[in-house]
Amino acid sequence: WTCFHNPALAYAHLDYPLLVPLLHALTYGALGHVNEFVTKFWNQWMLLLLAWAVLGAGRFPEKRPWLAGSVAVAIVLLPMTRAYALTEVATIPMLFYTVLSSLQLAIGMVEKQAGRLQLGLLLLIATVMVKFEGMMLLGLWVVLLALDRDSRAALWPLRGIGWAGLLGLAAWLPYVVFRLNHPVPHPESGWASQLFTNAGTVFYMAPMTWVAWMARRFLNNDFAAWNSPDNQHAVWQGHWVGWPSLVDEW
Repeated sequence: WTCFHNPALAYAHLDYPLLVPLLHALTYGALGHVNEFVTKFWNQWMLLLLAWAVLGAGRFPEKRPWLAGSVAVAIVLLPMTRAYALTEVATIPMLFYTVLSSLQLAIGMVEKQAGRLQLGLLLLIATVMVKFEGMMLLGLWVVLLALDRDSRAALWPLRGIGWAGLLGLAAWLPYVVFRLNHPVPHPESGWASQLFTNAGTVFYMAPMTWVAWMARRFLNNDFAAWNSPDNQHAVWQGHWVGWPSLVDEW
């Protein structure tokens, strides 16, 4: 109750695209300029609707109810889901659009349904509008769709998805104009220049960084602990504390 009662917009900087800040702003204004407590529940409703949408996409309960139910429960119980659901950051909206778009695209590829593929691509635009990680997901799915012959045939000619693409470009224009006038609105805004300046080092360290990141999401932080004394090599400094080491404390 304490967490729900006290809003904490602690990480809403404008380094991110504008979808989540606009959702908060429009909610705040549409409800009569009340305090930000009313926007606290965006993430809880999105998580509930996401579980409902997963069950619907899996045709629950008519078709393999155990599979759809297991996927929905697993998404809700992912490590850190509870922690992010109690804050107003963009992680839960990103999860919402990522799962919905990936489900539609995967089902569309398997069942060869052009409508689902088009809907999935439209939802992918929303992932890009939430966080920059959405660009990586969009690129991955475009490659997968291009490699599949039936998917290419379903999406060609591009008239069917042209309006969605134009909508995505139009939605990005305010953010592009903002960043052209404010290139560094937050200290973390320099990540892209750091990536291109030190691309070799980033790719060299990426495999170990990925392993450490995944371990810290799913394992106890006392066990999944690394340090990098020279900023080049990772040194494991964790310790085994029994079976609780295999469970994330969240």
